[in-house]
Amino acid sequence: MRSAFLSVGTLLIVVLSSRSAEPERLPPPRPVPASPEVLPRPAPLVEIGPMGTPVLPGYWRRSQYDKWQMLSVDREGFFRPRVLLTPHPYYVYDGKPYPWLSTRPLDVSPSRR
Repeated sequence: MRSAFLSVGTLLIVVLSSRSAEPERLPPPRPVPASPEVLPRPAPLVEIGPMGTPVLPGYWRRSQYDKWQMLSVDREGFFRPRVLLTPHPYYVYDGKPYPWLSTRPLDVSPSRR
């Protein structure tokens, strides 16, 4: 019971000491800027196709199987990064040169295309 009186008394002291005689003053309101001039809405751009019909906007949907275009099967049946056999062979996915054609020719399987 004594601790309840102490806690209530402490609470009253804190509340009464936190109140000040003068209320908090707010900053003055900011001036409202002048409204800018309203420009006319831009005219829509319509591209005309070869037959005189409008071309509708669109996008090319990427196939989920495109990731396999960068890989090919090696002599052991595992997928490896595809190498193009040109006079200077290179990896398809980043264009870096493939330096091991002369030392490891079986790692690259020639395609029939």
